[in-house]
Amino acid sequence: MLKDISIIVPSIRPKNLIKFYNSALKGCKDATFELVVASPYLIPEELMKKGNVKFLHTYASPTVAFQMATQLCDSEFIYNTADDCIIQDGVLDLALRMFKLLPLDYKDMINMIYIEGILDVDTLEILPPERRPDAQKNGITPFPDYYWIAHAHQDLRLVGIDVSWKLCMQFFMKLNYFLELGGYDCAWEYYNHPMHDFAFRAQANGSKIVNLPQVAVHASHLHANAGDHTPVLESQNGPDLVRFNEIYSKPNAAYSRIKLNYNNWRGHPQIWSRRFDQNNLPLQPN
Repeated sequence: MLKDISIIVPSIRPKNLIKFYNSALKGCKDATFELVVASPYLIPEELMKKGNVKFLHTYASPTVAFQMATQLCDSEFIYNTADDCIIQDGVLDLALRMFKLLPLDYKDMINMIYIEGILDVDTLEILPPERRPDAQKNGITPFPDYYWIAHAHQDLRLVGIDVSWKLCMQFFMKLNYFLELGGYDCAWEYYNHPMHDFAFRAQANGSKIVNLPQVAVHASHLHANAGDHTPVLESQNGPDLVRFNEIYSKPNAAYSRIKLNYNNWRGHPQIWSRRFDQNNLPLQPN
């Protein structure tokens, strides 16, 4: 049966998923949803028994894993998020109402704004003030509105990025429109840069990005080589960054690549060598 929303989570932290799922229940009190998990690790048996949970077992990069997971979606809308997040009460219901009532166009996207650095990545509990970023020590404060404008960030002030374009790192949108644009460019390993690229291609195609009027998600934030973050840091600050800058250092870059081949993921490795040894593929985190 077609659900309202598919929540897509590339995951490497299976122990977080039950708490994440329970937060999704609170985020979707009225809407119907399915949770689509793409992970190299087996997910909790409790979740496997849920009628609205789908599991894709893959050792591919996060970008390829996400793209593959969209094939499992049976819904009108998709929402991309992460396994170090807690969805806030009623926010997915609100996003669905916004699409129906504003109304938003088929091509539009809702930016599910988040606050990062306030959760413990291992427990998904709120950190005490002394362990939070400086901006969150005296309370939990959303990013200012300008944070979601691409040119507010020095590294995104490239000639191929329009000064009016917004960021949309956790998007709520029509599944069919994501597929129509070809989804992510899976040549990027980690999905920070393909998320930006997708948002820019969509805006070049006339999509409007609207911020949810309240915080959708609380999230953790790993710094440098902390925890399991090393492969992410290596790809994001290495080849992913180089390729992104090469593309968007050219005027009108997004306009020449609005629609990609959705199956572009098939041309990329099915084992992400930065994290996994093909001769020793684990079923559980170390």
